[in-house]
Amino acid sequence: MLQFQKTNKSEINGYGNTNSTINLYQQSIYQLNCLQSNAQIISDAINLKKQKNRQDVLQEMMEYLSPLGISLTDIDSLNCIHIAGTKGKGSTCAFLESILRQLGYKTGFYSSPHLIHVRERIQINGQPISEEKMPGYFKFLTIMAFYIFYVEKVDVAIIEVGIGGENDCTNIILNPIVCGITTLDLDHTR
Repeated sequence: MLQFQKTNKSEINGYGNTNSTINLYQQSIYQLNCLQSNAQIISDAINLKKQKNRQDVLQEMMEYLSPLGISLTDIDSLNCIHIAGTKGKGSTCAFLESILRQLGYKTGFYSSPHLIHVRERIQINGQPISEEKMPGYFKFLTIMAFYIFYVEKVDVAIIEVGIGGENDCTNIILNPIVCGITTLDLDHTR
């Protein structure tokens, strides 16, 4: 469960102590990073005693891959080299990828965590996938939301705009049944 430091309104608005504002910012970044951390997921699973058995995990992955038309046979056809261990997995994978690429193989490389950009986690022939092939965080979540809502056959989907404006990715909704607009501040007038 996420726990945040209690702050007063002036600190949140940036009018308070600069150190408190910086600490709040750093704590917020830390908490956001925990949401994506493999260590956090493992810790939560252990703490909540929700460790799934191997069959449950495989079944869950198949449920995600099946609508995309990807089967276990398709996965096997990729000639995967699967590296496990406590330390050195990423380095071993990087060495193998480089060697195989130098030998003329077209390589795919999946690793975590990333150093700078999440796109580094998925590479083709030693190059991170391009920004054009990897939607940003909000776009990815928006795509996933639309996909899940479609598969679940929801009766109504309520979609909040992200950054707003005419270029917001939620504007893919061409015929909404209702549009709502809350208070708009001056930053939305330009």
